[in-house]
Amino acid sequence: MHIGKNNENALKSKSKKERLNEIKLREAESFFTEGEKYYILEDYAKALVLFQKSLDINNDNATVHYKIAQILSQGSELQKALKSINEAIALDADNKYFYILKADIFTQLGDFENASSVYEEMIGRIDKTDQYLYELAALYMNQSRYEDAIKSYD
Repeated sequence: MHIGKNNENALKSKSKKERLNEIKLREAESFFTEGEKYYILEDYAKALVLFQKSLDINNDNATVHYKIAQILSQGSELQKALKSINEAIALDADNKYFYILKADIFTQLGDFENASSVYEEMIGRIDKTDQYLYELAALYMNQSRYEDAIKSYD
């Protein structure tokens, strides 16, 4: 019973605005969790709606932007996907999966130069991403940048 009183006192000490903000963040998390469920079930349309609802509440969630970009890139809405993944990277520039998706989107667009720039940035910024030098080298090959490809393989 004493634990319950401490929680009650903690809630009382928070302002009404803080409590409403916490409720909204929990609601955004709930939409995200439901969206992830539908994503796993491959119901991308429902997942996208739920992820968007989560973003409507909390636009600062990099992972939600990433998930939206994933869905959009699978549905060939590549320009919209690029916008979403750029938002994700702006919010969290240290997540290698964000860069990988961005490079993939550029590759799907046939923009090998920007795709290689994304890998270069990721490899220079994030530790333990050297295994992506092979993808970078392949992109260089697509651009006839053979010397850069050889350097990447080395």
